[in-house]
Amino acid sequence: MTLIFSGTITAFNKSDRSRVLAFLITVLLFYQVNIQGQDYISEDTDTLIRTQLSLKHDNDFFTLSDRYYSSGLFLSYTKRLMSSARKNDHQQLSLTIGQEIFTPSNIITTDISEQDRPYVGFSGLWASWSRVRDNRAIDTRLLLGIAGNNSGAGGFQRWYHNLFVVSDPPVWVGEMNNSFHANLYLNLHREWWLAPLPFSVSLGLQPEFAFGTRDQYGEINLIAFFGRRNPLMSSMAYERIG
Repeated sequence: MTLIFSGTITAFNKSDRSRVLAFLITVLLFYQVNIQGQDYISEDTDTLIRTQLSLKHDNDFFTLSDRYYSSGLFLSYTKRLMSSARKNDHQQLSLTIGQEIFTPSNIITTDISEQDRPYVGFSGLWASWSRVRDNRAIDTRLLLGIAGNNSGAGGFQRWYHNLFVVSDPPVWVGEMNNSFHANLYLNLHREWWLAPLPFSVSLGLQPEFAFGTRDQYGEINLIAFFGRRNPLMSSMAYERIG
């Protein structure tokens, strides 16, 4: 089993033991952790990972702020499907349970008129299927979730602040009403390699569409990569395993 940790380290005064302890606990809880189980498949002479369990946490704690998209916690399981007759055809299935928290910039006022946005908590389940062929990819996702007090996000954030953060917790006054949401997402990708190794340059065109009760949008992203990187079908830049 392989553990990969990544994050940002902030220094505290050594004499302040409570802050050091809170910081260390926060690091353990909120660093992004990717756990890759030793479940392998053999493809030609390469040994590939077939499944991955990952825990990801987003938090504005290290920027010393607490507003708008304040935090997110996600647990994901990804499975690489067995290859088809075509060796350049890679497919993945993924399930994610997660919670997102959105707060106004003023988290201590109880006057709703002084808030620039309402408190919103969201808990949901994401299911996705993706496929890569050569330099093209498609990713489809279905989201089902609950927003509002029933999401449990407000209670979780207050618990976290009371236990780990040396500040008063957000008041969570004026939270959005409870609501159920369903959403579909479609992401397409086409990539071009402009320069070969050892210093590669590639460009990607990525249109994305969303339709549902939570998100409705259409956008086109242009992505540039500089330096060595795995091909599209096995690149972490596109959350591929194997």
